[in-house]
Parts: sequence; C-alpha cells; structure tokens
Amino acid sequence: MEDKIQAITQKILKEGVEQGEAEAAKVVQAAEAEAAKLLDAAKTEATRLVAEAQNKAEEARKASDAELKLAAAQAMSAVKHQIAEAVTVRALDGSVNQALTPPVVAGMVKAMLERWKAGEASSLEVLLPEAQRAELEGMMEKDVLGALSAGLSGKFTKDLKGGFQVGPSDGRYRLSFTDEDFREFFRQYLKPRTRELLFGA
Repeated sequence: MEDKIQAITQKILKEGVEQGEAEAAKVVQAAEAEAAKLLDAAKTEATRLVAEAQNKAEEARKASDAELKLAAAQAMSAVKHQIAEAVTVRALDGSVNQALTPPVVAGMVKAMLERWKAGEASSLEVLLPEAQRAELEGMMEKDVLGALSAGLSGKFTKDLKGGFQVGPSDGRYRLSFTDEDFREFFRQYLKPRTRELLFGA
C-alpha cells in the first residue's frame, strides 16, 4: 500500500511538474512573442524617427542652401552696384570738374541771364563757389554783371563746390547748375551703361 501511495504521489508530482513546465513554456513563449512584437515596433519606430530626422535635415539643408544662394546673390548685386557706382562717380568727377571751369561757368551764367525774362532780371541773385572766387570775380563783373542791370547781384558761397545757382533775390526758388547736379544728371544715364560694360547685364 505504501508503494501504491508513493507511486501515486510520484505520479501526481510528475504530472504537476510536467504541467508546471508546460505552463512555464507557454509563459516563456508568450513573453518571447511579446518581446519580438515590442522589438519589431521599436525597430519600426526607430526607422520612422531616422527617416523623419533625415527629411528634416534635408529640408534644413535645402533652406540653408536657398538662404546662402539668396545672400550670395544679394551680396554680388550689392558689390556690382558699388563697383558700377564707384566707376561712374570716378568717371564723372573728373569730367564734370574739367567741364565746369570758371570760363565755362561764366559763359553759362551770361547765356542764362541774357534770356531771363526782362522784368525779373533786376531782382536776380547768382550764387557762385567761394573756391573759384579769384577766377570768377573778374569774369563775372566784366562779362555778366556789368552787362546787365545794376539790380543783379553775385554772391560767393562755400556751399557750392562748382557750377552755379541762380534765382530771385528773395530766395523763392533757385535754378541749380552745380557740379553735383550735373553728376546726378549724368549718373542716371551712365550707371546702367557702366553696369552693362562691366558685368554684361
């Protein structure tokens, strides 16, 4: 009988162990399956995050390239503008200064005043550059002011570097023919041509 009890006990024990092992195997298998799912999900998410990061990096690179190209184009345009401006100014400075000699200025003033409306000639004021007083004073008195009415006055000012201004003595307006006026006038025409010659556009 004792053998029988021992056999039954061993059988129950064996069945319990086998059942426990089967259950453990199921738990391990389920855990492994869950781990595989989690690993696949993690790999998929990692792949998605890497692709998203690469897309963002590519977009950032394209945006950066576009900004650099725009900045480079703007810088090039500014440099071209400055070069064209410098060449134009340099060309004009010498030409205008050589053209507006005291005899030329005196001749221009005389021609303008001779065609001025007769009734306004007596109230005119001519402004001339102080730096050219020595050369212009004698010419103006002999050729211009002396030839016209006594009410016409000539003044020298440090505000003008070259050329002249003329207008009513009351200062309502002035017609300006200064070196700066001529430079600005010719700059409008020369700068596009200079740009085309220098840069082909």
